[in-house]
Amino acid sequence: MFKKIVLLSCLATVAMATSGKLRTEDHTRLTGEQRAALDELMRRVLPKIKEDWVKDELYVLKFLRAKNFNVDDAELFFLAHLSWRDDNKMKSILTEDFSDMKKNFPYKLDGYDKQGRPLLIMDFGDWDLDGAAERGEIDRVLRYYDRMLEEAEQKVLDLQHQGKILHNSPGS
Repeated sequence: MFKKIVLLSCLATVAMATSGKLRTEDHTRLTGEQRAALDELMRRVLPKIKEDWVKDELYVLKFLRAKNFNVDDAELFFLAHLSWRDDNKMKSILTEDFSDMKKNFPYKLDGYDKQGRPLLIMDFGDWDLDGAAERGEIDRVLRYYDRMLEEAEQKVLDLQHQGKILHNSPGS
C-alpha cells in the first residue's frame, strides 16, 4: 500500500514538473501582455531569490503559466515555492551524500523521450519502501526523491539554455 501511495505521489510530481509548454522558443513567442506580466513578476520576485539559477525567466515563467498569467497568483505560488526550497534546504541537496540510498533505491537520469525531455527512470518494484518505513528512513527516502527531481530539473534547465527542449505532445 505504501509503495502505491509513493508511486502515485511521484507520478503526480513528475506530471506537474513536465506539464505545460516549456520550449525555449515559447519564451520568445509571448504576447505583449504575457511579456508584460513576466516582466512584472520578475520585478516583484527577483529581489527575493537567493539562488542564481532560480532567477532565470524560463524558470519563473512556468509559475506564471500555471496561474494563467495572473501575476498576483503567480507571485504567491512562486514565493511559496521559494519558501519550500528554503525550508527543505534545496540549495545544497545536490551536494549531499546519498551513497547509502543508491543500492536500495536505484534510479537513472538517462536518455530522452520523443519530445526531448530527460528520462528519470525508477523501478519502484525494487525499492524497499516497507523496509525503509520499518527502519524509520522514510524522511531520508523522501529527501532522496527530492534530490532526484532537483537533478532532473537542473538537466531540463541546462537543455533549455542550449535551446534543445522542451515541448509536450500535441494537444498538451
